[in-house]
Amino acid sequence: MKQSIQSSGGSIEEGLHKELSLLEIASIGVGAMIGGTVFSTIGVVAMKSAVGELILFSLLLNTLITLAIGYNYAKLSAKYPSCGAGYAFVSKVFSRYTPLKLFIGYSTFFAYASACAFYSVVFSYYLMRIFNMNHLGLFTVKLIAIIIVFILVLINLSGVKNMGIVEDLLVLFKVSILLTVIILGFKLLDLTVVYKVASRPLSYLAKGILYGSATTFLGFEGFEAVVNAIEESRSKEHVKRGIFTSLAIASSIYLMVAWLAISMLENGLLQSDKIWHDETILGEITKHIIGTSGDLLLSLAALSATLSAANGSLYAVSRVLYAMSRDHIVPKVLNKLNRNGVPSNSIVLVGLMSIALISFEAGVEKLGELTSLAFLLCFSLVSLANLKAREETCSSMVPCLIGFIGPLIIMTYAVFCTPRIAFLLIAWIIITVTIGFLIMRLSCRNEKEFK
Repeated sequence: MKQSIQSSGGSIEEGLHKELSLLEIASIGVGAMIGGTVFSTIGVVAMKSAVGELILFSLLLNTLITLAIGYNYAKLSAKYPSCGAGYAFVSKVFSRYTPLKLFIGYSTFFAYASACAFYSVVFSYYLMRIFNMNHLGLFTVKLIAIIIVFILVLINLSGVKNMGIVEDLLVLFKVSILLTVIILGFKLLDLTVVYKVASRPLSYLAKGILYGSATTFLGFEGFEAVVNAIEESRSKEHVKRGIFTSLAIASSIYLMVAWLAISMLENGLLQSDKIWHDETILGEITKHIIGTSGDLLLSLAALSATLSAANGSLYAVSRVLYAMSRDHIVPKVLNKLNRNGVPSNSIVLVGLMSIALISFEAGVEKLGELTSLAFLLCFSLVSLANLKAREETCSSMVPCLIGFIGPLIIMTYAVFCTPRIAFLLIAWIIITVTIGFLIMRLSCRNEKEFK
């Protein structure tokens, strides 16, 4: 089904095709969220002797904050439905503040493009590991990653329905494997590791929980991709349900895997000195529960996870660019839809940006920490937007405040732990806004809409 939208000039243009079901929309969210966090980051935190035992509380805090943010996104998307998601909401509520919408728009673009590049590189590493190709070096890693991005671009260009089906299959596969590990390992869960931390000093608890929250929050950020699908959803209600369904699935899996990890470490079923690397702890858990075949099974799940995360990231940011082009923030050529009803130029641009990031030595990894902070700031801005518009969106003040303050607390702690990141974040803001103004001037030079 197609929809028509009215352009700023008053003409009627063909819009995005409404072809996505609730299953496909929820899969986009789960696909964008469950990537590196469950396969590596949780293990890194769990293995930290000082704060590992608090990983469950860190994930619970992130779940609470993200549910509040998700509430704000759901309310705003019902009032201002747009595939631009956070960018569109901030632009609508703070329409007079051009730097804000430039920052959130370009931050989302760079963050999702780097995420697509990062997940493609991780996919490449896992693929080479399965086929014992590690000796081929970095050039092969990058070549495979670039090929993966190219394939994902082709899938997205073929139509949103095809993209949704691919995402469904990838998400179903990885979630099935993770649930199998959790169910088979259920008897190993130890409740004592949860309540024994109650006797710890408050300062220890606060520091440890915030450390874990800052480290793992990246795994909760992909739910925004659900909102990017609102103009291609068969029903607006699918988006609201998709937000909370994807958050429930992802957070439940994170919590159960983390609980399993600290239970096995506490009871000596996993020995930290015998684990090859902190990031491989889930592999050790799977081998202990399933056997030696578990390592291959988990590697296949990781391939599926990274591929679905890259696909979800590519999809989400192409829709943000599409929305930005309608607002004349980026060149109007990015507003062009192909015969399959998808923004082809936006998809290709994201693919090219991801390939460029892959080509730079260690560039993707260095962007990860910075883009995570940028996402936190964007989420806080969106929650602030809903706080300002709460009477129009019929929203409760409590989730607005939690969604606004929560990300700022985590971001402040991360900056406190790594002071240099504060300067990088300031530079990020200046660069994104400056680039935004320059491109906006160029794209709107001959248009009356530019002010």
